Amino acid sequence: MSAHPKTNSREEVQTAAYGMNLFYCDLRGKLSEDIFNLSNIKYLTLDGNPSLTVQFPKSNWSNPLESLSASMTSVSAELPESIGNLKSLQSLYLVECNLSGSIPRFLSLSDNNMSGEISDICNMKSLEILDLSHNNFSGIIQRCIGSFSQSLSLLNLKMNNFHGIIPSIFAEGLSELQVLVLHSNKFQGSIRASKNPQPLPKLRIIDLSRNNFVGPLPTNYIKNFKGMMNLDEGRAARCMEERYYSYD
Repeated sequence: MSAHPKTNSREEVQTAAYGMNLFYCDLRGKLSEDIFNLSNIKYLTLDGNPSLTVQFPKSNWSNPLESLSASMTSVSAELPESIGNLKSLQSLYLVECNLSGSIPRFLSLSDNNMSGEISDICNMKSLEILDLSHNNFSGIIQRCIGSFSQSLSLLNLKMNNFHGIIPSIFAEGLSELQVLVLHSNKFQGSIRASKNPQPLPKLRIIDLSRNNFVGPLPTNYIKNFKGMMNLDEGRAARCMEERYYSYD
């Protein structure tokens, strides 16, 4: 925990704490909800504590939390809608938590048993990474996904049950997108040309395999994949290896 060295009382801890790293500490039992209500906390990491039960506040959850990671813990019950009150939240990692139920707003998940359609996805205005891979989501891709976040750099929908065609608007507003993975779904039809003369200019990784697409990839996509042409080997390696850009 990062806090002022002279902090002693509970009130002072709530005021001073801005980051906690508690990963792989063999924590057990139920985590106190008070930790999620620290007034200044921005970073909280609880990964790798499989015997730790984590239950998020169901109401009145509002603080400047920017990064929350509780992968490989026991997250109890469904994720509450109160997570949508975290207006500063930029990254949320809950990998291998055996979650169930439907997706709340403002959420990035992988390797769970989430299901249903993602109708609230357009509310994620500041999202940079959206990873819903290895779940049971279904339905079509909403048209808003082409413009809902101007900061989106990774979109991973691998191993779900999404279907339908990919709307042409898909490539018109995702100017920061670097990684696009639609592998192993039920998408179909042709990939339509974008009206944007330079679609997906920063794209470095694209995986459309194991779907039911037909026809060629429009040439205006291929000619304008500038992110692939201007290859920075170090940066490309990070795209593949770093946690943020891994899609295996």
